[in-house]
Amino acid sequence: MDELNWAIPRHAISWGRLVTNIPSQACMFLGLPEVGQSLEFPTLMQIPGVINPGDGFPADHYLMTLNHPERAKLDQLGGSPWAGASGSAVFRGALLLGIIAEHFVPTNHDRLVVVPAYRLLRERAARTLLAEHGIPQHSDPGELQKLAHFPTRQEKRSPASLLEATQRVVRFRGVGRAETLDRLRVWCREDDGFDSHIIHGPAGQGKTRLACELVDALRTEDRDLLPHGMHWTTLWLGDRTSPEKMARISCVNVPLLIVVDSAESRLDQMTDLLNACSEHSGDVPIRLLILARSCGSWWTNFRANAGLSRGLLDDTITEFLSPLENSFRGLSFAYREAVQDFTLALPSVKRMEGADWGSIAASITPTWEREQNTLGDGPPPILSVHMAALADLLDAADRAAGVEVFTSGRRLEERLLDHERRYWNTTTEAREFSSTTTAERERALALAFLVGAADAREADNALTSLPGLNGDTAAAQRELLSTWISSLYPPSAPDLHWGTLKPDRLAEFFVGQELMKIHPAGGESGALAVRSVGNLSNSQNARLLMVYARAAAHPAVDGALDRPLQELVAGSLQLAFISVRVMQWVMDNRPLKEGIKHLVRESSIQPYNLKILERNFPFGDPDLADIACFVSRELVICYESCRWSPDYDYESTSIRFADALSNHSLRLLDLDKPDAALSCAEGAFAIYEEVPSTRVLQNRYREELMLNIGTAYLRKSSFESAASVALRAINEISHNSDQVPPGLCAVYMKLLIVYADALRGRGLLGEAAEAYQRAVLAFDVFVATIDQRRNVKILIERLPLADPRAAENFAGDIPREELLPSLYNALHCLVVSRVKIGELSGIELVVDRLVSCAEELSGLNSNFAVVVAESLTLGAQVKLRQHEPLAAFPLTIRALRVLNELSDMLNLTHYEDILVKILGLSSRILVEFRGLSADGDSEWEELAAETEESLEWYLAELDAMHHTESDLLEPLVHLAEIHAMCGELTKARTRAREAVRIAEGMFADNQLDEVSLANVREFGLQFE
Repeated sequence: MDELNWAIPRHAISWGRLVTNIPSQACMFLGLPEVGQSLEFPTLMQIPGVINPGDGFPADHYLMTLNHPERAKLDQLGGSPWAGASGSAVFRGALLLGIIAEHFVPTNHDRLVVVPAYRLLRERAARTLLAEHGIPQHSDPGELQKLAHFPTRQEKRSPASLLEATQRVVRFRGVGRAETLDRLRVWCREDDGFDSHIIHGPAGQGKTRLACELVDALRTEDRDLLPHGMHWTTLWLGDRTSPEKMARISCVNVPLLIVVDSAESRLDQMTDLLNACSEHSGDVPIRLLILARSCGSWWTNFRANAGLSRGLLDDTITEFLSPLENSFRGLSFAYREAVQDFTLALPSVKRMEGADWGSIAASITPTWEREQNTLGDGPPPILSVHMAALADLLDAADRAAGVEVFTSGRRLEERLLDHERRYWNTTTEAREFSSTTTAERERALALAFLVGAADAREADNALTSLPGLNGDTAAAQRELLSTWISSLYPPSAPDLHWGTLKPDRLAEFFVGQELMKIHPAGGESGALAVRSVGNLSNSQNARLLMVYARAAAHPAVDGALDRPLQELVAGSLQLAFISVRVMQWVMDNRPLKEGIKHLVRESSIQPYNLKILERNFPFGDPDLADIACFVSRELVICYESCRWSPDYDYESTSIRFADALSNHSLRLLDLDKPDAALSCAEGAFAIYEEVPSTRVLQNRYREELMLNIGTAYLRKSSFESAASVALRAINEISHNSDQVPPGLCAVYMKLLIVYADALRGRGLLGEAAEAYQRAVLAFDVFVATIDQRRNVKILIERLPLADPRAAENFAGDIPREELLPSLYNALHCLVVSRVKIGELSGIELVVDRLVSCAEELSGLNSNFAVVVAESLTLGAQVKLRQHEPLAAFPLTIRALRVLNELSDMLNLTHYEDILVKILGLSSRILVEFRGLSADGDSEWEELAAETEESLEWYLAELDAMHHTESDLLEPLVHLAEIHAMCGELTKARTRAREAVRIAEGMFADNQLDEVSLANVREFGLQFE
């Protein structure tokens, strides 16, 4: 870099580091070792080898073992065969791990010492020099590079590339995001082990940019102070990965932040990722940052079906990213900042170098005020402001060059696409595109943005759907188009063939406009997607539906693509299956639902396929309950007609018909229609009565149906009927004994729970308690009949009435740290259930076990300290229910002390709910049970001091976090009460006045009713 004519390579080097202890990691170096040189001219050699990450510790270097036949030529050369290799670059894949320093003397010249790149990056002077030349100053994880995409490596090829969040062209507005970024930094550094956080919000709100800033903060903070092993590394998860490659994450031995963008459309990957994280030792932090447009049904269903690793998600923090700016003044300032930043960046874009951007910026007329918020009322997303700034600059440059520009009535997307098209057109000059028109090339681009491609084969298959490009004669033209698209938008990861236009909003608008155009031969271009389906992979079809649905929802389309999208889904059973998943990824899934309805109604779909379609819908999803119920109803109708057809066996079809009715009853329960659900379930039961009982009992359908009937009666509050049905099924299974066939244990246990709930609803608490105890015994039997550790853990978590002692004994080879969270959940649910039915005998032992389990959890991982406070709070509540307030005092004091200690370790958002609960409980105890005895007075004073300290701290934290005043009302009331009871009347009066003021403000804003306001005022008057 000392050469005057040296220029930075087009693609800056990427540094790497080893982040696991996996041995024999393949690498190679490029250099000029003496062993490979001739006398005539220098010869560059590529020498392969392996690195064991543990070699070289603690000398802070790597040792590379060579795979080269010339390494033994020591005698011939009279010295080291690797002389001249010093300074050679050592690569693992595309990442530069370090440079050769010397050969390792103790060996037979088969090992070389490698100075790691992180040692270079540790030097401030080196980082300064790299920054001057635009070279990255961080290292990526070498073993995980095939899992990653590298969003910051893309060139600024076109004007639209300046809008990409990962380019970070526009400065980060700390005014609106600093608090969120600080919370994320604290979250990352809180403790070892795994934790997850979801950031969700509409497109263009700044989610990806926020993640970029977090990544940069972790990479740069304390870089000069911390040892190498404590430096954070980052994995931006690529679009396509394999479980085998993902498993490497379980071996990571440095702090790792994993970012998953557009997570709602990558659930299979997320499952593999969580499975890998669940196998990690927890010795170092692993943080999963999930970015999504919404956090609705997809997240609920994903958590429910996460299997063995779902416990990792129990403490996931969910955060909605609000608009960056809400005021006209703030948006105007953001616009001016964006203009300044784009002015500096535009000269780095190809074919934009010659303009006088400073003068152009001074002449622009802002248009961002005209941009309507496409999300409804409120300010436009910050992306709209940035798009307006860029469009205004580009349009002003055209005017300065004498080009006529029209902006009135045109959307920002249209204006920006005008400039993007110039980029497309200028790149065709060097290519032989004489046989394709501009419109055909743009249609190919739209198809690439619509379906994507992982490799050349997928790209070729997609392009065959375009008019004139199918068949072998057009193969060369398809390859030319495919290469052209890749050059325009290079993939950001090695597992992709095409990149895409960014930001997504611009690509979706362009796709929507192309889909609405008319082919020269007639018919909507939406038809090209129909012809594509057979050629596309499942991943491409899923992307097709997602991008199509988002394009159809764009305000500029105004519903014009709804019907074509419906017809697309209705015309393909394959797409109908895939659309069930895609419905959970998009904000407006109505066209997908209508397409499935049309397919089911109008096509001659076979019962078997209809059954598969129905089973694809999750239960309990409020957003999909309507379409799931529709499909299940059609399945009922289908089997009913088949039942009487001579082409089907009557008895077997009758059972399938009853199964469909039973399943439909559950779908109706999801729609909160217990009457209709009961009717379906009883109809199915009547059919089951007609067929031989042995046929039915073999597959448990009869008892499962009776379970559905009992559940429906419970929803209707028909407790007597629910108890009757459940008891009948219980007796049929057990034959009036406790000997239950192993295959029916699960149904039997659930029936006992329904029966107990029904008895409790009738007020028969003693009989209900007995039924609950039978459910516990059934659980013992059930656990003893299965041998899958996954099932053991999930069942312990899901069965709130189960005594987990049997599961503890059966745990077998399940590690204690894996079993403890499930045991805690089961014990907690058991205590809550016993309290609900008033069965408190012997509950002290369960509470003691709950607390000890929580403390053991906290000892393994301090993140679980919150559950210690939670268990102690529950124990105090039990003591109050047992009319033993003195026993509640020490438990409450311990809980408060645990939370007070947590204030130095965790962000308030992690445990605010339990803090509010225990503060309310302690305030109640202090008010109701003062002066019980001498010891009680002593404990009362101790509890009052702890509560007062916690309340004061809580109020200060709420104020620092800029919470609304309504959040302060309840803590202020509690604090005023405690001050008064402690004789501090002046403090009590001050807090009470604050509470009254806040209550009056809430009443004025319709946040508080008149009665509640009167109560607060009356409370305040007692201190005046």
